[in-house]
Amino acid sequence: MRKLAIILSSLSVLLLALPASALTYKTVSRVNGTAAEAVWESVDGNVVTDTYVAADVTNLGSEVYLEVDTFNTETSDFTCKNAYVLTPDASLFTVNKLNSATLNPVTVELYDCFTLEDMGSTTVQANWTGAGKTVKQSVVFRTRGGFSETFKSTSVLRNASATGSLNSVDLGSSFLADLVQFKQMDMTRVK
Repeated sequence: MRKLAIILSSLSVLLLALPASALTYKTVSRVNGTAAEAVWESVDGNVVTDTYVAADVTNLGSEVYLEVDTFNTETSDFTCKNAYVLTPDASLFTVNKLNSATLNPVTVELYDCFTLEDMGSTTVQANWTGAGKTVKQSVVFRTRGGFSETFKSTSVLRNASATGSLNSVDLGSSFLADLVQFKQMDMTRVK
Protein backbone atom coordinates (compact mmCIF):
# COMPACT_ATOMS: atom_id res chain seq x y z
CA MET A 1 0.00 0.00 0.00
CA ARG A 2 2.86 2.35 0.86
CA LYS A 3 4.50 1.64 -2.53
CA LEU A 4 1.24 2.55 -4.30
CA ALA A 5 1.04 5.86 -2.42
CA ILE A 6 4.65 6.68 -3.34
CA ILE A 7 4.05 5.82 -7.01
CA LEU A 8 0.86 7.92 -7.15
CA SER A 9 2.48 10.95 -5.48
CA SER A 10 5.48 10.64 -7.86
CA LEU A 11 3.14 10.57 -10.84
CA SER A 12 1.25 13.64 -9.65
CA VAL A 13 4.53 15.56 -9.17
CA LEU A 14 5.62 14.48 -12.65
CA LEU A 15 2.30 15.60 -14.20
CA LEU A 16 2.52 18.99 -12.46
CA ALA A 17 6.06 19.43 -13.75
CA LEU A 18 4.97 18.93 -17.39
CA PRO A 19 4.51 22.11 -19.43
CA ALA A 20 0.89 23.04 -20.22
CA SER A 21 1.57 22.49 -23.92
CA ALA A 22 2.15 18.79 -23.25
CA LEU A 23 -1.41 18.37 -21.95
CA THR A 24 -3.57 18.44 -25.08
CA TYR A 25 -6.70 16.77 -26.32
CA LYS A 26 -7.15 16.29 -30.05
CA THR A 27 -9.99 14.92 -32.17
CA VAL A 28 -10.17 14.37 -35.91
CA SER A 29 -13.31 13.44 -37.82
CA ARG A 30 -13.68 12.77 -41.52
CA VAL A 31 -16.87 12.51 -43.57
CA ASN A 32 -16.93 11.67 -47.27
CA GLY A 33 -20.05 11.34 -49.33
CA THR A 34 -22.52 12.51 -51.91
CA ALA A 35 -25.62 14.61 -51.35
CA ALA A 36 -28.58 15.96 -53.27
CA GLU A 37 -31.18 18.57 -52.50
CA ALA A 38 -34.25 19.96 -54.22
CA VAL A 39 -37.00 22.53 -53.68
CA TRP A 40 -40.49 22.37 -55.14
CA GLU A 41 -43.05 25.15 -54.97
CA SER A 42 -46.77 24.93 -55.62
CA VAL A 43 -49.57 27.49 -55.43
CA ASP A 44 -53.17 26.56 -54.67
CA GLY A 45 -55.31 29.70 -54.45
CA ASN A 46 -53.82 31.80 -51.66
CA VAL A 47 -51.64 28.99 -50.28
CA VAL A 48 -48.00 28.67 -51.33
CA THR A 49 -46.28 25.39 -50.40
CA ASP A 50 -42.53 24.91 -50.51
CA THR A 51 -41.15 21.38 -50.14
CA TYR A 52 -37.45 20.86 -49.48
CA VAL A 53 -35.80 17.43 -49.66
CA ALA A 54 -32.14 16.72 -48.93
CA ALA A 55 -30.45 13.34 -48.81
CA ASP A 56 -26.91 12.11 -48.52
CA VAL A 57 -24.90 8.94 -48.24
CA THR A 58 -21.62 9.00 -46.32
CA ASN A 59 -19.32 6.66 -44.45
CA LEU A 60 -21.92 7.02 -41.62
CA GLY A 61 -24.90 5.79 -43.66
CA SER A 62 -27.83 7.66 -45.23
CA GLU A 63 -29.50 10.86 -44.06
CA VAL A 64 -32.80 12.33 -45.21
CA TYR A 65 -34.22 15.74 -44.33
CA LEU A 66 -37.69 16.90 -45.39
CA GLU A 67 -39.34 20.25 -44.76
CA VAL A 68 -42.79 21.38 -45.89
CA ASP A 69 -43.67 25.08 -45.45
CA THR A 70 -47.07 26.57 -46.25
CA PHE A 71 -47.93 30.26 -46.36
CA ASN A 72 -51.38 31.76 -46.86
CA THR A 73 -50.89 35.06 -48.73
CA GLU A 74 -54.33 36.31 -47.62
CA THR A 75 -54.21 35.53 -43.89
CA SER A 76 -50.38 35.42 -43.44
CA ASP A 77 -50.72 32.03 -41.71
CA PHE A 78 -47.47 30.07 -41.85
CA THR A 79 -46.87 26.41 -41.01
CA CYS A 80 -43.67 24.43 -41.05
CA LYS A 81 -43.24 20.65 -40.71
CA ASN A 82 -39.96 18.76 -40.92
CA ALA A 83 -38.49 15.29 -40.59
CA TYR A 84 -34.99 13.89 -40.22
CA VAL A 85 -33.77 10.31 -40.57
CA LEU A 86 -30.25 8.92 -40.10
CA THR A 87 -29.78 5.24 -40.82
CA PRO A 88 -26.76 2.99 -41.37
CA ASP A 89 -28.62 1.65 -44.42
CA ALA A 90 -26.61 3.18 -47.27
CA SER A 91 -29.03 1.78 -49.89
CA LEU A 92 -31.71 4.30 -48.93
CA PHE A 93 -30.02 6.91 -51.14
CA THR A 94 -28.10 5.81 -54.24
CA VAL A 95 -25.92 7.95 -56.48
CA ASN A 96 -24.43 7.47 -59.95
CA LYS A 97 -21.45 9.86 -59.64
CA LEU A 98 -23.00 13.31 -60.18
CA ASN A 99 -25.12 12.13 -63.11
CA SER A 100 -28.16 10.99 -61.14
CA ALA A 101 -29.37 10.08 -57.67
CA THR A 102 -32.36 8.30 -56.17
CA LEU A 103 -33.94 8.61 -52.77
CA ASN A 104 -35.87 5.36 -52.43
CA PRO A 105 -39.31 5.66 -50.77
CA VAL A 106 -38.91 6.19 -47.03
CA THR A 107 -41.59 6.85 -44.43
CA VAL A 108 -40.69 9.65 -42.02
CA GLU A 109 -42.34 11.23 -38.95
CA LEU A 110 -43.14 14.91 -39.45
CA TYR A 111 -42.91 17.39 -36.56
CA ASP A 112 -44.02 20.99 -36.24
CA CYS A 113 -40.87 23.14 -36.65
CA PHE A 114 -41.81 25.37 -33.71
CA THR A 115 -43.72 23.24 -31.18
CA LEU A 116 -42.17 19.85 -32.10
CA GLU A 117 -45.70 18.40 -32.07
CA ASP A 118 -46.01 15.12 -33.98
CA MET A 119 -47.72 15.90 -37.31
CA GLY A 120 -48.03 12.31 -38.56
CA SER A 121 -46.00 10.40 -41.09
CA THR A 122 -45.43 10.74 -44.82
CA THR A 123 -43.57 8.76 -47.46
CA VAL A 124 -41.06 10.74 -49.50
CA GLN A 125 -39.10 9.75 -52.60
CA ALA A 126 -37.11 11.73 -55.16
CA ASN A 127 -34.95 11.38 -58.26
CA TRP A 128 -32.27 13.78 -59.47
CA THR A 129 -30.68 14.16 -62.92
CA GLY A 130 -27.45 16.14 -63.22
CA ALA A 131 -27.34 19.00 -65.73
CA GLY A 132 -24.47 21.13 -66.97
CA LYS A 133 -20.85 21.30 -65.89
CA THR A 134 -19.41 20.54 -62.48
CA VAL A 135 -17.93 23.21 -60.24
CA LYS A 136 -15.14 22.51 -57.73
CA GLN A 137 -15.06 24.27 -54.39
CA SER A 138 -12.64 24.31 -51.45
CA VAL A 139 -13.06 25.80 -47.98
CA VAL A 140 -10.55 26.02 -45.13
CA PHE A 141 -11.46 27.48 -41.74
CA ARG A 142 -8.99 27.85 -38.86
CA THR A 143 -9.10 29.19 -35.32
CA ARG A 144 -6.16 29.36 -32.95
CA GLY A 145 -5.65 29.69 -29.21
CA GLY A 146 -6.38 27.42 -26.25
CA PHE A 147 -9.07 25.83 -28.41
CA SER A 148 -8.09 25.49 -32.04
CA GLU A 149 -10.04 24.08 -34.93
CA THR A 150 -9.22 23.35 -38.55
CA PHE A 151 -12.07 22.54 -40.92
CA LYS A 152 -11.37 21.57 -44.54
CA SER A 153 -13.96 20.78 -47.17
CA THR A 154 -13.58 20.02 -50.84
CA SER A 155 -16.61 19.49 -53.00
CA VAL A 156 -17.77 19.13 -56.56
CA LEU A 157 -21.22 20.55 -57.32
CA ARG A 158 -23.55 20.08 -60.25
CA ASN A 159 -26.92 21.62 -61.01
CA ALA A 160 -29.75 19.15 -61.43
CA SER A 161 -33.43 18.74 -62.03
CA ALA A 162 -35.53 16.65 -59.68
CA THR A 163 -38.84 14.86 -59.48
CA GLY A 164 -40.38 13.63 -56.28
CA SER A 165 -43.51 12.76 -54.35
CA LEU A 166 -45.04 12.88 -50.88
CA ASN A 167 -47.45 10.01 -50.15
CA SER A 168 -47.40 9.23 -53.89
CA VAL A 169 -48.59 12.77 -54.76
CA ASP A 170 -46.35 14.17 -57.50
CA LEU A 171 -44.46 17.34 -56.52
CA GLY A 172 -43.98 18.39 -60.15
CA SER A 173 -40.78 19.94 -61.50
CA SER A 174 -38.21 21.16 -59.01
CA PHE A 175 -37.68 24.88 -58.55
CA LEU A 176 -34.05 24.30 -57.56
CA ALA A 177 -31.89 21.15 -57.34
CA ASP A 178 -28.26 20.11 -57.14
CA LEU A 179 -25.90 17.20 -56.57
CA VAL A 180 -22.74 17.46 -54.43
CA GLN A 181 -19.78 15.16 -53.84
CA PHE A 182 -17.79 16.13 -50.73
CA LYS A 183 -14.87 15.34 -48.44
CA GLN A 184 -14.69 17.01 -45.03
CA MET A 185 -12.17 16.94 -42.21
CA ASP A 186 -12.61 18.62 -38.84
CA MET A 187 -9.75 18.67 -36.33
CA THR A 188 -10.04 20.23 -32.87
CA ARG A 189 -7.37 20.64 -30.23
CA VAL A 190 -7.71 21.80 -26.65
CA LYS A 191 -4.60 22.84 -24.74
